[in-house]
Amino acid sequence: MPEGGQGGGAGNGAQGDRSAGGGEGDRQSRRGPQIKRRKRHYEQPTELVDQLIHRYGSRDRAIEELARQTYDLREDRREAEEEIEQLKTQVAPKDAVILTGPKAEAWKKIDALATELKLPEATMGDKIVERVKKADTLETEKTKTDLSTKRKAVATAAGVNGDVLDPLLDQFGLEVETKEIQVQGTDGKLTPKQVAHVRKAGDANAAWEKLSDFVARDGSPLKPFAAALATKAATTGAAGNNTGGAIPFPEQQGGGSSGGKTSVADEFLKRNKERADRPNPLRAPTQTTKSDAA
Repeated sequence: MPEGGQGGGAGNGAQGDRSAGGGEGDRQSRRGPQIKRRKRHYEQPTELVDQLIHRYGSRDRAIEELARQTYDLREDRREAEEEIEQLKTQVAPKDAVILTGPKAEAWKKIDALATELKLPEATMGDKIVERVKKADTLETEKTKTDLSTKRKAVATAAGVNGDVLDPLLDQFGLEVETKEIQVQGTDGKLTPKQVAHVRKAGDANAAWEKLSDFVARDGSPLKPFAAALATKAATTGAAGNNTGGAIPFPEQQGGGSSGGKTSVADEFLKRNKERADRPNPLRAPTQTTKSDAA
């Protein structure tokens, strides 16, 4: 065969090898990243055979042992491939979130609640967040209202203006509470009495002090407001008007027997008659003539 033909054949063989190599590379890229395996060093076949025969005593025993090992390796590989395929079915899809432990239990409750409320799956998350925020706002407002009511009740017991005291407690970080103390009377006997006390809010080790003493003490943040605290709290009357405590109303007379006193209606008519008989100072006085006099 000509050398050119041999060269061509060799070239074609090399090209075929490159094609085969490219095909293998394509297959590897399709399979994804491969595990880097340790490069193995193979001894000469004759040396390997001699070592096996020396290890197992005879050629037949070596072949039998190699066959057994080959079978075990193939079975191990088959089981590994089956396990890999099973694990692939358990792999979470892309962008999936896996919850475990307490978070998984919490999600079950949230999902059950969404089903109970018949929330659309597409907007379930937004709806739940919206309702939770709204519930938190309402709970916060209720807590503030309950605290304000408690403070004003303590203020009432202490005889101070609760509307003034309530915001001052927030401003200076104070809390109030009624505590029972023993008060000694003029007869020497001790009588339990509920007295308003105040201390720094959030400090369980802070000492309680009587509110009246705290307001009067020099350096107290409430002392500048002592006059305002001493005023009566605003109350709502029957007509819905805020009044500063009780306002005396004029005595009303009934429409029956007046007992010698004029009724409201008689007094009203009397005043109207007096206004009608009263001369108008803006009107010129009437002049009389002889003819008129005659």
